[in-house]
Amino acid sequence: MSSRRGHITRRTFDQRTDVYRLYDADEQLLYVGVGVNGYARLDAHRREKPWWPEVRRVVMTQYGTRWTALHVEACAIRDEKPLYNRALNQFTAELPTRAGSLEPLEIHDFKVA
Repeated sequence: MSSRRGHITRRTFDQRTDVYRLYDADEQLLYVGVGVNGYARLDAHRREKPWWPEVRRVVMTQYGTRWTALHVEACAIRDEKPLYNRALNQFTAELPTRAGSLEPLEIHDFKVA
């Protein structure tokens, strides 16, 4: 199966994927997101999101599959209610069922200047 930008394939769901949480100076959760390359997603948010200047801390957690990361992201948005997540803040659908192990592979926690 091939993959082109914006096209998700089975291989995409088997890739290690990052879930990132963005916090403000008061540790309020601003946003939860997911991406195969979380650092590239952060760079896109930095360039595109009007709320980016509020971000002071990032916690990036890598999971073994995209399925797992999507499950973790959906649960975090539902349970932690980040300020700027719009699409899933009203999440009522069933969570992804093929999540696999919810144990993170890596966690990076860093400050943003």
